[in-house]
Amino acid sequence: LVIDDLDPVMRSMMKLAGGSGKYGHEISLEEFVKQSNRYQELDLDSLNQIYKLLLYNGAQGSILSHPFPVDRISYLQQWWQSAEYRQIRTGNYQREGDGGSVEVSAAQAEQAESLRRQIDQLQQEIDRAKQRKSSS
Repeated sequence: LVIDDLDPVMRSMMKLAGGSGKYGHEISLEEFVKQSNRYQELDLDSLNQIYKLLLYNGAQGSILSHPFPVDRISYLQQWWQSAEYRQIRTGNYQREGDGGSVEVSAAQAEQAESLRRQIDQLQQEIDRAKQRKSSS
C-alpha cells in the first residue's frame, strides 16, 4: 500500500530469505518467484503438507508467527492482484470518523497506568533478586 510497487516488497522478502548484499549480483527475483510457486505446489501432496506443517512448527513446539519469506511471496502476489487491493488503491475503503478509531474510557487508561506501576515494581524486585544473586 505504501509504495504501490510489488517488486521492492518481493525483493525485501528475497533478502529476508538469505539473499545478502554480498551476493546481490547472484540473486534473481524471477527465480525466487519460481521457487515460491514450487513451494506452493507442495500443498498438492498430502505428505508434503505434513512436512510443511513440521517446518512451521518450531523446535520448541510453537508455531512460527509469520510464513517463510518464500511462502509470503505468493500471499503478496495474491493480495496485489485482488479486487480488495484494487478497491483500496482507488480510494474505496471504509474511513473512520474524526474521533479516532478506538474510544478509550478513563477507567481503561487508569487500569493501564496501574498495570505499568505493577510492572515497574515487579522489574525492581527482579533487579534486586539479580543483585543479591550476583553478590553471593
